[in-house]
Amino acid sequence: MRVFVAGASGALGSRLVPQLISAGHELLGTHNSPVTAERLRQLGAKPVAVDLLDAHAVGNAALDSQAEAIVHLDAARPAVRESLGALRPVTLVTLATRPASKPHSS
Repeated sequence: MRVFVAGASGALGSRLVPQLISAGHELLGTHNSPVTAERLRQLGAKPVAVDLLDAHAVGNAALDSQAEAIVHLDAARPAVRESLGALRPVTLVTLATRPASKPHSS
């Protein structure tokens, strides 16, 4: 399953991303610097540069990712939560119970 993770390079995301990848999911994760982008690449995720303070940009990035699931781990920014809320992010429990699909070709 293609999964967009807002906050992928943060404290929670950096622990969740490897688990989702090892479960067979294709990950696209937000980052805020070249260092965290490279870290996401090394984990096997596709880094997505977006300013998490710009809720509109985050919503657009999530839509552009064509993800089947959206995980919001940037709880400190209510505007992002509201922006992604309209896209119906899945809970981690829901995601964990869904089988991984074949990776999309980009």
